[in-house]
Amino acid sequence: MKIKKIAIRSIIFLFVMIIGFYTISESKSELNGQVVDATSIVHHSFKDAKPFSLKDRYGNTVRLSDFRGRTVLMTVWTTWCGECREELETLHHIQHHYPENKLKVLAVNLTTEETSLEDVKHFLGSEPLKATVLFDTKGIVKKRYGIYGIPISFLIDPYGKIIRTFPGVINQKDLDQWLPN
Repeated sequence: MKIKKIAIRSIIFLFVMIIGFYTISESKSELNGQVVDATSIVHHSFKDAKPFSLKDRYGNTVRLSDFRGRTVLMTVWTTWCGECREELETLHHIQHHYPENKLKVLAVNLTTEETSLEDVKHFLGSEPLKATVLFDTKGIVKKRYGIYGIPISFLIDPYGKIIRTFPGVINQKDLDQWLPN
């Protein structure tokens, strides 16, 4: 009787594993007219980008909606994150490479995770970056975008949809592939 129960449980377990494997390997989803592999859907959300209004390093108010009609690369960073600091230079080169009417680069600093706003401004120094640096002093972007790790980048299309989410350091090669033509 005990052997029969073990055999039945083993068969059920095997059956569930086979169905699970088949579902994952064959899973496709149609999203906005595109067929997307289930394994890559993590990076393609097609959700509306959450609105925000933040100050730049010169005290000007910048809204995400200011860039409606343009593709936006928004990267979230801090000064104490080594990868983030390296990525700032990449963002500078990316914005220099693409005309602002094709791509606008926003570097959103999670200022709530920093020692102070003054320390962040001191870190940035007087050297201007091509990317627009914004300060999230109230944690708005962190909360609205559900940010748990940095750096993280969001590619937002001209219609305000997030078309790509990239956790980690972004590079120009990947961006070239993701940008809409």
